[in-house]
Amino acid sequence: MGFYPAIDHEDRCIQCFSKIQHPQERYCSASCQQKAYRQRKFDELRKRAGIPATKLCRFCGAVFMVTSLKQDACSDVEDEDGETEASYECIEAREAYEDARDDALAAVAKARRNAVCAGPDCDKPAGWSGNGRPRKFCTNRCKTREMRARKAGA
Repeated sequence: MGFYPAIDHEDRCIQCFSKIQHPQERYCSASCQQKAYRQRKFDELRKRAGIPATKLCRFCGAVFMVTSLKQDACSDVEDEDGETEASYECIEAREAYEDARDDALAAVAKARRNAVCAGPDCDKPAGWSGNGRPRKFCTNRCKTREMRARKAGA
């Protein structure tokens, strides 16, 4: 782990504060050293990106400590046991938001599945493969008829 001058000797790990076996070191183990390194790198990235150390939760409005660059809600924060520390109101608001988003996505998918052909005098379903946007015409024949009608009208 490296030798540090006597003035920098610590009796406790500067990451987890447990007792250190060898006083010439700063960390009790390689994992604590790695954790501290990652935290320093994260802090540097956060400062460079202009992200504050604390943010307001977009669901409940509470202030929380930022632990990742993309974190925007206090319900994303987990303690060492893997449990979230968010309030009940925040979790409820997040679930309501996710339910509304799922309903909107389902409505869009339903509209895509039920798309009607844009050809002249055609009410057949245009069809949708499940990827991307739905077809505009049910067949190439309808597409050609619509193009010819558009040119004749112009």
